[in-house]
Order: sequence, then structure tokens, then C-alpha cells
Amino acid sequence: MILTIFLKIKVWYFIDEDNAQQSKALINSVEHDRWFLGKFS
Repeated sequence: MILTIFLKIKVWYFIDEDNAQQSKALINSVEHDRWFLGKFS
């Protein structure tokens, strides 16, 4: 599924960040995906 792959790419990208930014970025990613799925599903 494209969204699953997209999410994994975002997670891999955030793994390259330092720990503080990683946590914030992953939370924002989850919230955005939740909004996206809610709007378009």
C-alpha cells in the first residue's frame, strides 16, 4: 500500500535525525497521517 510505504520512508528519514527531533517528527508524522486518512478515506 502506498501510504504504508510512504510512512516507512518518513520513519527512515526521521531515524537519521537526532533523538530530540526524531520524537517530535514521528509524532507530527502520525498526526498528519491520521488527518490524511480521515479526510481521504
